[in-house]
Amino acid sequence: MRRWSLQRKILALGLLHWFLLGVGVLAYVRFRYGLGPNALLVAPAQDRIARVITEFQQDLDATDDKDSVFRAYKNRYAADFFVVGPRMGLAIAGPQPKIPPDLAARMHPPRPGPANPRPGIPGPERMDRSAPGGIEEEGRGPEGPREGPRPPGSRERFFFVTTQNPTQYWAGGRLPFGPRPAVFLIRCSSLFQSQLFFDFREWAGFGLAMLAAWLICWLPFLRSLTKSVAHLDQVTQKIAMGQFDARAPEQRGDEIGRLGGHINVLAGKLDGFVKSQKRFLGDIAHELSAPISRVHAALGILEQSVEPTHQPEIDLLHEEVQEMSTLVSELLSFSQAGLENGGLALDAVNIAETVRQIAARESVEVVSRINPEWVVKGNDAYLKRAIGNILRNAKRYAGDCGPVTVTCTRIEDRILISISDEGPGLPPEALPHVFEPFYRSSSSRTRDTGGVGLGLAIVKSCVEACGGTVNCRNLLPGGFEVTLLLRSAES
Repeated sequence: MRRWSLQRKILALGLLHWFLLGVGVLAYVRFRYGLGPNALLVAPAQDRIARVITEFQQDLDATDDKDSVFRAYKNRYAADFFVVGPRMGLAIAGPQPKIPPDLAARMHPPRPGPANPRPGIPGPERMDRSAPGGIEEEGRGPEGPREGPRPPGSRERFFFVTTQNPTQYWAGGRLPFGPRPAVFLIRCSSLFQSQLFFDFREWAGFGLAMLAAWLICWLPFLRSLTKSVAHLDQVTQKIAMGQFDARAPEQRGDEIGRLGGHINVLAGKLDGFVKSQKRFLGDIAHELSAPISRVHAALGILEQSVEPTHQPEIDLLHEEVQEMSTLVSELLSFSQAGLENGGLALDAVNIAETVRQIAARESVEVVSRINPEWVVKGNDAYLKRAIGNILRNAKRYAGDCGPVTVTCTRIEDRILISISDEGPGLPPEALPHVFEPFYRSSSSRTRDTGGVGLGLAIVKSCVEACGGTVNCRNLLPGGFEVTLLLRSAES
């Protein structure tokens, strides 16, 4: 399952917030003022519809071919146009529409009388801002201040009505047709059928403007926030891999900045603990070197004076002391390489020549696929020790399965050294732990083949002291591969 990044989640949450806010505003307007979504969609088009009705009236008055005007306007605006009488709704020109009751109530003006004085007729600039169904916005009409819905049959010059069964949208205007009054009607079965009723470009522009304003306000903050979190994630990954010199940014004055400071303090303390541990191991190994040397000398003297029948016991003691000496030597190598991390002087080391020398010293059959001119930044002694330990392990665990293959690949300014064998590999659960000191997989816990569990730990310390990284994996169908990623000396 693919997870969303923090930035995508916040952007999606912001867009959802705007959507819910819009729904809430529509619900409030609907409940408080009786205006539905159709009213909000049609409202921006009312001036345009009033202008088209006026132009339609003028074009009809200017020609005798009325039918051509009806056809032209229908094709141009994808809507039906009608001209009917204000009383009976009969067509004065063009086709005869079926007048729904709701529309008829808006078309028929009341008879003037003492209780209903004849109001003045407003011009197009006084166009009624009513919503479909006869609901008007608050405003001032020619009769004086008014608000709320205009009663059916009132004498507005332009009006909008939504009728049901079937749903149709009507726009009308009271204009003279020659010497007689008339009602000009426009009918559409969908608000989105004609740009006359709904012009998506206006709403698209409004939506883009709102989105741009939101992005201008929030995107810099989101980028800064997610960038800081990503940096903290990278730093903690490096610390988890033992790179305690990694540092998080502390420039921010908020909780993330304080978190970065705490991570840096934690990394510093972990670095001190690990170095103290390695220094302690080095001191112990150094102190053990002298008594082990004296035991070696004593065994040599004792061997000269004992009876030949006791020689097997002397040989066993020699083996035990030699094992102790090897352990102490590897402890010293491990602690020294770990303490040199980041402070070691690096030189240009030729990879092909180093592999050739180590293979000859360890008597390992190696298939080399290395560009002889490639050099890396590193310490010659540490790289030889690291590569030597890898080749020695390959010989010990996979020596009868085939040669060891060493290849090199350039990755931008770094060089990847891959050392692989054709042996059985390691159990999958052992792979994350093979570079830990004193770790041995369950299948190799014997004196003859298991070693002391410091070989690959020394490899990791030596490579990291040279500014590189080390990884390992099992190969399919069989084999084990260790990769060293080092900086190129040519960059």
